[in-house]
Amino acid sequence: MTKTEIKNLIREVTERMNGNTEVKWFVNTNTANTITIGNDYIGSGDAFKIQYKKDTTFDTEDEYITVSTLPDNTAFTFILIGNTRWDDTNNKADGMEKAVKAVAHYFNYCY
Repeated sequence: MTKTEIKNLIREVTERMNGNTEVKWFVNTNTANTITIGNDYIGSGDAFKIQYKKDTTFDTEDEYITVSTLPDNTAFTFILIGNTRWDDTNNKADGMEKAVKAVAHYFNYCY
């Protein structure tokens, strides 16, 4: 997902929730497994972190995406990628898109 696509998703959620176009969003990190997002309302640094993870603690390999606030790295949502126990989404790309939307929704609701 490109930085422009990320910003478009945020704009889409914001317009649907409250129409606030004054907050300027920016994407600082955009790798295959991590996205960090900030905005001028919170400050110049990163405000949110989206991270894809694989966990092989037990017999199965669990895949999930965490969405957390920075700098304290407190997770406020998990998006679970389908397996035999859960299924929030079927693939990583869709999960990352849902995570970006969760960031926009959280910000617009809490701030």
